[in-house]
Amino acid sequence: MRFEAITRKSGFLATVLATIVVVASLVRASYTPYSIEVAEFPYSERVISKVIAAILILAGSIMTGRLFVRTGLSKNYCTLPIPIYTILVCGIALSPHTLSSAVVAMLFALALLLITTAVEQDNDINQLFIGATLLGTLPLISPQCILLVAIILVGGILFTLSFKAVVAMVIGWVLPLFAASYIMWYRGDNFFALGESMWQAISQSHAGEVVRLPYGAIPLVATILVIVIGGFAYLLYKRN
Repeated sequence: MRFEAITRKSGFLATVLATIVVVASLVRASYTPYSIEVAEFPYSERVISKVIAAILILAGSIMTGRLFVRTGLSKNYCTLPIPIYTILVCGIALSPHTLSSAVVAMLFALALLLITTAVEQDNDINQLFIGATLLGTLPLISPQCILLVAIILVGGILFTLSFKAVVAMVIGWVLPLFAASYIMWYRGDNFFALGESMWQAISQSHAGEVVRLPYGAIPLVATILVIVIGGFAYLLYKRN
């Protein structure tokens, strides 16, 4: 079997390869976790959480593959981003909070897919609103994702969105944060308690233990670097 069958011809084979990567990584992390995987949270997650995380990772990889094709980043049909996504997510080391990390990655991939699809459909306001709402949901799971609000600004400039589309995206992004703040205020907390807790989570410094890179991850890191450097070199060579 030629490798081209995986990279260009068969989405099924690419999905199977991604599944093998995810399952192997989760099984390895369950029995022989790396030190960096237990540095923040020494207790392993439940099996059901890992199963759900695996499903979400695969869903995110498929969405990333569709995003790659729909945006025309490749001249030909290519399914290689599907296994590459899983390698980047869990090939080197899994997050101690596997489920929440998988949710963030999947929602982010879905948000980008909806936004780019909306641009192709003459700035569909509904899809832009839903995509921005998903981006606004991410900080509720991982406060550091609040920086992704820059996507709205970059998207508005890059895709020359109309003023109405930008306003819809801003409202969609603010809506989940406003709803969460209102619920906390209704329960008796300060209305700005959510913002304060998110700021503390972002600004808090973690003086974690310096750990070595696992030996098993070194070939994967080298492979990823070769792919990234090769991709940039190809873009410089083929500027069009």
